[in-house]
Amino acid sequence: MQPVEDFVNEYFRARSEVRRAIRQLYVPFDSRFLAPALTQPRDDHQSEAERILTVEGTDSEAQATTTGYFGPPLRYGVSAASGAWQITRIEAKCPACHGTGKTKDGKGNCGHCQSTGWLRLRAKTA
Repeated sequence: MQPVEDFVNEYFRARSEVRRAIRQLYVPFDSRFLAPALTQPRDDHQSEAERILTVEGTDSEAQATTTGYFGPPLRYGVSAASGAWQITRIEAKCPACHGTGKTKDGKGNCGHCQSTGWLRLRAKTA
């Protein structure tokens, strides 16, 4: 099975390709309905710029923390399934507590992320 880093980087590349294809689908729509000033090319540099910061885990489960592609760092939970990796969870660092799990004064627990420091964006359901 490929290393987690390779799998996550492959995901970044494939996601960027899909976003470019979707962007091309919008070209005729945009030119028909939007003024020229609003039809600027959709930029996917954020998706392509996402980089892995850390990878922790075992041979069957891991999490990769990245720079994020829309703002705060992201954390991808990956699990082995049938000899390959699958992303089972995507979380963003909590913007309220900046990943500390505590209120601004440091005395209470962050209610935004339930003190985890991360907000679940997508997750595998049973």
